[in-house]
Amino acid sequence: MILRPRSSTSGDLQSTSRPSIISTFSNSRSPAVSPTRALLSLAEADLAAARAKLLELNLPSPPVSFDTLRAIHHELFHDVCTWAGQVRTTQIDKRQYDDHTSRVQMFATPDTIEARADALFRS
Repeated sequence: MILRPRSSTSGDLQSTSRPSIISTFSNSRSPAVSPTRALLSLAEADLAAARAKLLELNLPSPPVSFDTLRAIHHELFHDVCTWAGQVRTTQIDKRQYDDHTSRVQMFATPDTIEARADALFRS
């Protein structure tokens, strides 16, 4: 298993790093390796689902911290994105489009993520 306890008294996990799928495709010079966004989305879903199953077999012990959450995020998505497990530095949102309307869900701004996580894990 990739996730390993940092110490016997800590619930925090650390993870090894590997190249991401996106960086592998982006660094490829072969025209045959040019996946569409849909293909990348399917690959991301498949890899994250497989990682989640492996993670279920080795869940971290309480107490769980922000570092633990970041390690889990890295474990789930490191095959897909190079920044997996790192605190986000750009603003993002999620857009949903229906037939005649669209909704935008804003996520926490990068400058508030760590403070929000500290408050969450303190309670």
